[in-house]
Amino acid sequence: MGNPSKISRRTALAGKAALAATAAMPGAALAKVAAEPEAAALSQAPVMPARWATTTATELAAHVGERFRFHTQEHGTVVMRLVDVVPGNSGADRPGDLPRAEAVTALFESPDMEPLVAMQDGFHKVSHPVVGKAELYASAMPREKGGHLVQIVLN
Repeated sequence: MGNPSKISRRTALAGKAALAATAAMPGAALAKVAAEPEAAALSQAPVMPARWATTTATELAAHVGERFRFHTQEHGTVVMRLVDVVPGNSGADRPGDLPRAEAVTALFESPDMEPLVAMQDGFHKVSHPVVGKAELYASAMPREKGGHLVQIVLN
């Protein structure tokens, strides 16, 4: 038999490779993720489906002050801020086959909205990270004190 303290070149190289692989593994990071699965799940917000078809005034009011993107073929993208949400109660006259329980009017403003105001009304692709994307009919609405708002009425 050979000398037990003698190491072959192959054994030395294999040991170095194993040591390098062990050092390169993110063991501490994996241990933390495994130890705190609930915290990791809470930090990742789920992607919400597009909800324009069913959102209520109360749900949309939670986004007042947030930015929505309006895209037109002629003018590109205009970023608008949601300033108000007004529920429309149709009462018993509302058709029962509509997906929405109430009408909702969303009012938007932006210092860059002049191209949308000049168009008066039309269909625009509107997007928001939570509410989603949809092609919606928007129209310019004059303010009492001057200027305009852009409104979307969801029925």
